[in-house]
Amino acid sequence: MSSPETAYRFENEGGHAVITLLPNLNDVPWADIERIGSDILVKFGTSKSPTFVVDLSSLNYMGSAMVALIVRLWKSSKERNGRMVVVNQDEMVLEVLKLAGLNKVWTIVDSRGLAIQALGGRGNLVGEDSGGGGGWIAGILGLISVGVSGFALYALLNKLPQLGTQAAVGLLLGAAALGLIFGLVAVLKGSGVPKVLGLLVMMSAVGLGVAGVMKMPAFANQAPVQDEGDSQEEGAAEDSKEDPATDRTAATLGPESPQTPPTTTEPPAAAAPPDKGSTPAPESKGE
Repeated sequence: MSSPETAYRFENEGGHAVITLLPNLNDVPWADIERIGSDILVKFGTSKSPTFVVDLSSLNYMGSAMVALIVRLWKSSKERNGRMVVVNQDEMVLEVLKLAGLNKVWTIVDSRGLAIQALGGRGNLVGEDSGGGGGWIAGILGLISVGVSGFALYALLNKLPQLGTQAAVGLLLGAAALGLIFGLVAVLKGSGVPKVLGLLVMMSAVGLGVAGVMKMPAFANQAPVQDEGDSQEEGAAEDSKEDPATDRTAATLGPESPQTPPTTTEPPAAAAPPDKGSTPAPESKGE
């Protein structure tokens, strides 16, 4: 038979009492469990904070006597306007709590760190399914939004062709607004790391939003970027406009016609000399 001293541990962590129930408690008689409960309540009464953690992570089975002990501790905490968070990692133990309907009343998490965060967080009351989870989720979503907003600012500054100027500005401001909202939620519902993460997300979102607003007038006054082919065509058109003489000559000549080769004039051939044997005809005299 196990002794009551080896059936549980009473500790303080993060300003809260932590009561760890050990497997040996299942072998303790009912009368001893009642005495253990009274001993825990005495120690809990000396604690400054009315909040505490019940750690069941070392159990793989929990009987009805142990369930009654936890209910007794929970009621004592409620009388002091305190809160209780249960740590559990075993499916069988969770099934026992579900059968008793206690999972709808108690905050149940899977690690002691999350339990401490739940007790120290704002807005995490008894009866929530998880402690600090809302702060973590909001902080992660805020980080994603800030990342998208930062990419939009990069695309805007480097004029990426995949993203137009108007689309980049809209994406930058929209993602920054979402990051600001998620950061605010993380600050309100989280504690510790999620709360700090929420603050960083909010500051980053504000900075990106201000940068986007400041860049809007500059990009609105810029002429749209033309393709290289269009620039070449416009350059050729400008060149033709700058030389009106060429245009007039082309209009006068009209369409090209096949060229005729130039004509060359040869000198007349000299008269052939008379033959020696022939006598010239006598000239006729007038009568």
